[in-house]
Amino acid sequence: MFFRYLPVFAALFAGSTFALPALAQGQNAPAPAPVQRAELWNTEQFVIRSNILGRDMLIQVVKPLAPPQGRVPAVYMVDGNLYTSFAINPMVGAFTGEYAPAYFIGVGYPEQSALQWERQRATDLLHQPNVDVAGPGYEYMEGVRSGGGALFQRFLTEELRPLVEARYAIDRERTVLAGISYGGLFTTRVMLDDPAAFSAYLIGSPSIDVEPGLVARARNVQLRRGTQVYVSAGGSEEAEHLANARALAAALRDNPSGATVTEWIVPDEGHVGFAPAFFGRALKTVLPPEARR
Repeated sequence: MFFRYLPVFAALFAGSTFALPALAQGQNAPAPAPVQRAELWNTEQFVIRSNILGRDMLIQVVKPLAPPQGRVPAVYMVDGNLYTSFAINPMVGAFTGEYAPAYFIGVGYPEQSALQWERQRATDLLHQPNVDVAGPGYEYMEGVRSGGGALFQRFLTEELRPLVEARYAIDRERTVLAGISYGGLFTTRVMLDDPAAFSAYLIGSPSIDVEPGLVARARNVQLRRGTQVYVSAGGSEEAEHLANARALAAALRDNPSGATVTEWIVPDEGHVGFAPAFFGRALKTVLPPEARR
């Protein structure tokens, strides 16, 4: 399970509205401006209706700061509500020469609810049906049904990718899928089910315990030569999470298909805290500065 603190957040925010801090008292105090939902810097944000999923999805596209010279890679980040902001540093780094330029596509939900987010992602990011996601301490997950991963995968490849590739200067042969926790499990499953769907897979602390058979599949999957796979976890995570990442990385290294596999355990970081370092280094691995065009 992902965030053990979400029940606390949900209780704090349920039924509430966000307000600006109180201003100093006095006749000359300015009136507070209306609060608006902000987009990230240098991004385009839109909501699309998925016919496959039958609901709306929030898409945030972090663009290169400088107009790209020709077509550039695209990085699709599931759990975009959490992780799209981590694309800002690579976006600036591409401008200063530390990364190759790319478009970063955060895939998330338009609802501003942590509870709804966790319930929905447990459906979308798990291919396996009948997973018990409502164990002790997670009673708020009662009624959530897993097994929507195949539909979510179709949404990414059949609806979202054609849309963004028609709108932006994206190189269809250089596409990356990235996710953490359930998102790391989803990324792993896409890689094993359709190895050629993306040219690189960034897998953070994957919840392999949900589908332990994936490790054996990773030893034999026919990955295209040149496929890049980056597997990471936090060094202070629970033993199960570390074991998941290490077992998957070891299986992929044993795979004879010729993929490039990188494993990095982020020192002194837990299941949440390792994410910025993971994205920073993993994205530089698949977007090295020498790949600038």
